Amino acid sequence: MRWLTLFWTSASAPKRFFGWLESQPPYILRGALVAYGSLLSLGLVAAFGLGRATQSDAALLLAVFAVVGSSALYAWVWAFGSVFVQRPGTLDLRAWEVTGWSWTPALFGAVAMLVPILVLPAPAVAALCIGVLIWHLVALRAGLAVFLGARAARVVTIYALYIYVLPLAILGLVVWLTLQI
Repeated sequence: MRWLTLFWTSASAPKRFFGWLESQPPYILRGALVAYGSLLSLGLVAAFGLGRATQSDAALLLAVFAVVGSSALYAWVWAFGSVFVQRPGTLDLRAWEVTGWSWTPALFGAVAMLVPILVLPAPAVAALCIGVLIWHLVALRAGLAVFLGARAARVVTIYALYIYVLPLAILGLVVWLTLQI
């Protein structure tokens, strides 16, 4: 029950949560497990919603794809993304933990959207993904404000550019080039 309370506090009151976390010794594994569990739940719910939207009967295949996709996303946004928090923010190991805990909105967003996905699957998955990305950046900024102060907004901007904007721009370029063929 304590873990659920910690998860909810990190998602709903991140400044208070990260203020509490500041007094704790850094523990990277805790942040890694939180990020992976949150992203895995997001992937499974999104795959469920996409399966409902397309009326697919390949539930096992979608679940496997969700686990593999969530693992790849985890490697990108937590392992690689923490570097973009650590370097510009001049944080030590705490950057990895703050980045991991700031992904708890993915867990609560996924659980909250289970019912809307049953009714309107495609719009609910889109709202889930967009909402979680914004909520994550808000939680990350609140967490970094505890450790970095005024520089938190700059670090979150750099993080968002390299973790969100750059991959989406590359994907857009690939799609555009594919359509030109």
